[in-house]
Amino acid sequence: MSVSSGARLGQHEVIGPLGSGGMGSFSPDGTQIAFSSTGDKGDNVDIWLKIVGEDAARRITSDPAVDQGPAWSPDGRWIAFIRATSSDPFAGGAIYLVSPLGGPERRLLEFPASQVSWSPDGRTLAYAACEDTDGGVGACVIHVQPLDDQLRPRGEARRLTHQGRWNAGVAWTRDGRWIVYAVNEVSSPSLWRVRADASGAPERVELAGRGAMGPATARGWSRSRAILPTTSFRAGRATAAGCASARIAPAVSRSGVPRPRGWRQSS
Repeated sequence: MSVSSGARLGQHEVIGPLGSGGMGSFSPDGTQIAFSSTGDKGDNVDIWLKIVGEDAARRITSDPAVDQGPAWSPDGRWIAFIRATSSDPFAGGAIYLVSPLGGPERRLLEFPASQVSWSPDGRTLAYAACEDTDGGVGACVIHVQPLDDQLRPRGEARRLTHQGRWNAGVAWTRDGRWIVYAVNEVSSPSLWRVRADASGAPERVELAGRGAMGPATARGWSRSRAILPTTSFRAGRATAAGCASARIAPAVSRSGVPRPRGWRQSS
């Protein structure tokens, strides 16, 4: 995972060789990472879990369908992920929940979602629903789905965008007021934001620049900031860094972005 605020920071590997993998998501306390991988046998894409700093990884799903896009709940008790419902890469799949301790998965939403993100309070899911187009590139829209105390859908999902282009990543700002997402525009992807209550039109996040994608929220930093990371997975090796190829930009405020307490440059 790479992010930059003007200076290049070091990178370190957090997932060793484990088949072909991608789409990593850190636990809220930063001690574990959930990711999709084909595993040692390379036979199926499932959700795996690894404690940062340890060698062993544990498979927590085993369905024959492709499982990908894990996202931790804010309380760390659940991992939401996408289970493919067809062989079409742009068709998305159903949203499932699984405990990081393992056990049976629970289907949460049957909408054809491609990416999913929890609100900071854990009571709403944002997801990109995509469908294939004649040109072979998916057209996506961002939805939010409220959840009840049992993490079941409460009411109807609300549509927030109508841009009709492929989205690469969905993330909430820390205050829960905005959703940041990437739009694959004609020339290159760029980051946009939209109000979670659907009270305004989407806005481009200009400070992120062109080519930004895969946003993630830095909840431990100052109010309403967003980290814009690029995650690199090569043959199952995930590299994480403070930052390298993307930028750090505020998702709401246009003031400077302070470093978190205890920050230091990696060697």
